[in-house]
Amino acid sequence: MHIAMIAYHASPFATPGAGANGGMSVYVRNLATQLARSGHEVDIFTGAHDVPGRHRIEPGLWLHALSDDDRERDLTRRVDHFAERVLEALDRSTSIDAVHANYWLSAVVAHSAKHELGLPLAVTFHTLERAKLRLGQPPSHLTEARVYQEQRVLGCADLIVSSSRAEATWLRTLYGPPRGQLVVVEPGIDPAVFSPTLSRGPARRAIGVPPDASVILWVGRIQSLKGTALAVASWLELDDPRSHLVVVGGPSGDDGDREFAEVRRLAEDAGASDRLHLVGPRPQIELGTYYRAANLTLVPSESETFGLVALESLACATPVVATRTGGLAEIVDDGRTGALVDERTPRAFADRMALVLRDPVVARRMGERGARRARGRTWAHTANDFLTSLADLSATPLDACASCA
Repeated sequence: MHIAMIAYHASPFATPGAGANGGMSVYVRNLATQLARSGHEVDIFTGAHDVPGRHRIEPGLWLHALSDDDRERDLTRRVDHFAERVLEALDRSTSIDAVHANYWLSAVVAHSAKHELGLPLAVTFHTLERAKLRLGQPPSHLTEARVYQEQRVLGCADLIVSSSRAEATWLRTLYGPPRGQLVVVEPGIDPAVFSPTLSRGPARRAIGVPPDASVILWVGRIQSLKGTALAVASWLELDDPRSHLVVVGGPSGDDGDREFAEVRRLAEDAGASDRLHLVGPRPQIELGTYYRAANLTLVPSESETFGLVALESLACATPVVATRTGGLAEIVDDGRTGALVDERTPRAFADRMALVLRDPVVARRMGERGARRARGRTWAHTANDFLTSLADLSATPLDACASCA
């Protein structure tokens, strides 16, 4: 099978935790790589890669870094310009079997490809605007356009690939039953990178934290949605001078710089700056070392469609304390592989972290259970489930797409 994957706003080969590059970038890169290694052909189209051009990543996998018109300030026109470039490239190929869009901006591009070139359309949204609004996030200047496009694509897509049961429920509840087939395909982990260790010592030496400290890890893009400042406040609420907090990631989004400043201010005001490690974004190949060094991983996000950080942590046998929301509630087995928190307050997170930190036997058992759970979710499993759903996909005639009539 020959698949065109669209990832307009974030490069699948950029370091996660920097700018717009997060879990979606990891998802596209690993899914595409696994598909190629399974004997399929994959062409990824992005408007966010640093080096324009066509790049051969490995046999069967190509990255097309197409520039949009960065002089154009209107996002809609920039996406339209990018779509023209993608359609030109796809039109030159006679072997594409389906197009898979990632995120709503990419879905706009792929939607055009379906109708211009008659290609079956699969889409993974990763986040949904109406779900964000339902969870209390304020609307942005793009909210109206985004909701319109998400609804329009859902009325036309042949296959909608959700990353969690929670996302599938949000889709049905907030947008109505989609026209195409709706499936849940969980993202995975790379066991060569994310695996347990017999001792935290080597990992702690590698990242520069004391061997006898209680180490709490936070990984992601620094922004209020991900709860970075909340993680710092929760760590400080523990009031444990032996504890260290390691933050892996960089500022992202409209409030990223403000959130980063708040992170530093909280630690400085508490006199704990020497125990706060702001290490910046790190490539995937290094993240396993950080998880293995930690006593627990804290994921206090306001919402998560899936929550890949939690699965990566469990794969390294490191328990997770997370908000009970979205896919996190499906990954973390409360009381068995970590803890889920209903109230997003520093006190609530600190109380649940303390339960893990104060009993090494309980923490070890949580880690062991988590590692067993994660072993069943590799990217090979994800690619196989994705291909099974894609196998019978066929383009629906234009007149059957109610949203395009």
